Formats: sequence, C-alpha cells, structure tokens
Amino acid sequence: MQPVTLRIAVGPPGSDDHKVIQAAAEAFASESRTLRLSLITTDGAVEALAQLGAGKAHLAVGRGDLEMPTDAQTVAVVRKNFVVLWSPSGLAGKNSKRRPGAKIKEIADLAGHRVGVIGRTPANAALLRVILSACGVEADKVAVTQFGADQVEQLARDPTLNAFMAVGPLDSKITSDAIAAIARARGDPKFLAIDASEAIALKDPRYESEEIPPSVFNTNPAWRSTCSTTPSSRGARHCKRTRPNRSAAQQQAAASRLHDDVRM
Repeated sequence: MQPVTLRIAVGPPGSDDHKVIQAAAEAFASESRTLRLSLITTDGAVEALAQLGAGKAHLAVGRGDLEMPTDAQTVAVVRKNFVVLWSPSGLAGKNSKRRPGAKIKEIADLAGHRVGVIGRTPANAALLRVILSACGVEADKVAVTQFGADQVEQLARDPTLNAFMAVGPLDSKITSDAIAAIARARGDPKFLAIDASEAIALKDPRYESEEIPPSVFNTNPAWRSTCSTTPSSRGARHCKRTRPNRSAAQQQAAASRLHDDVRM
C-alpha cells in the first residue's frame, strides 16, 4: 500500500510552526509507512490558509482568529498563542544610582504612542485593536508598526517605539529573543496586564483568557515586572479539506496520525 502524501502549507520560514511541521515531515519520512508530508512554505498563516482554500494544499497551519476557508475543518490544535505586551523601562545613566521606570505602565497609557508589533500578519494588528477597545482606548490614537520575525534587532533599536507586542506560544524563541534584545537596548520590560482579557473571551469565542506565569521569559535573574492575564487564541491549527483523489477515510486516518505525532 502506497503511503498517503499530504501537502501542508505553513509559514513563515523559520517560525515555530514551520520548524514543527518540518520536523514532523522528516519523522514521517523515516518512520511511517502510511503518511508523507510535503511542505508548502508560505509567508505566513494567512497565505497558508489561502493555499488551503485554493485547493493547493490538503492541510494548513493557521490561527484560530484568522478567517478559515468555508469548507475547512480543524484536525488538531497544536498550541496556544499568548499575547505579550510590554514597555521598556529605559537604561540608567552611567552616574545614576536610581533605576529608571517605564513611562507606559498600563494599557491606557498607550494612547498617543506607537506600538511595535512582531509579525506582519494582519491578525496581530487586529488583535491589538480588540485589546485597546476592550480597555477603553481608542485604537485610532495608537500608532502601529509591524516587523517581521527576522527584524528583532531593528525593532529593538527603533527609538520611535514606546511599547511592544508579540503573539506566540510561551516557549516561543521569537518572543523571548525580542524581549531580551529590547531589554539590552532599552532597559527591563514592564509587562502590561490586560485586565479585559476575560471580557474579550466572553465576547469573542475565538479567544480565551489565560494566566502567564511570573518571570516565564526570564528566571535568572527575574525581572521586576511580571506578566498577568492575557487573551490567547488556539494557535496553530491543522485544517483539512476534502481531497479529491483519495477517500475521505484515508485522509482522515492520515490527519489523525499527524495530530498524534505533532501535538505539543
């Protein structure tokens, strides 16, 4: 019996999603007699879902807060994405004994300032607008600049940015690297609590309210600021579409195997 080959769209290159699926494809190639994965690398989750909708992929890795093709189904929830918002505390002067403090201490302080958002997907900017609105801040009063995951150093050095936002799993290297880079350039992070996260989750089923453990991004030494409640989305999803040249039973069996082997 020939193995089932499924084309799976995932991106961007180098992201946590891409690395997981690439590792899964390699594992299936060496260990499985029934399943092969053929990767279609895209610029991001939006483009991956577009490949699915156009019938060019049988599976795609997306986010729960993105628009899915009408005939798509969720095969597996791989992980959760957490929102992390923070502002820099500033670096102390050479002769200063006093530790500087963050100018932006809460979401309400973002009005009239600029937020650097990691990730170019429109979903991140849209989620920031949801958070601002729920916290009573007019989204039009907050400027947004988006950066690619490979532009962390540029983000850290941009003096026009007053706060930062990342969306990803708690163990995301992209998020932890960004926080560390900005801390080196701009001072310790002041994490901004999103007290409206429960209200956001009640209003929109795409989101959930989650606690981020204190000092999850830096344990030695611990930063003074800690994260709090934040919205999360059911991050990378595996979605499938009916495959014309194989029976639905074959595809579902292969997708179930994928769920078992790449679940995090």
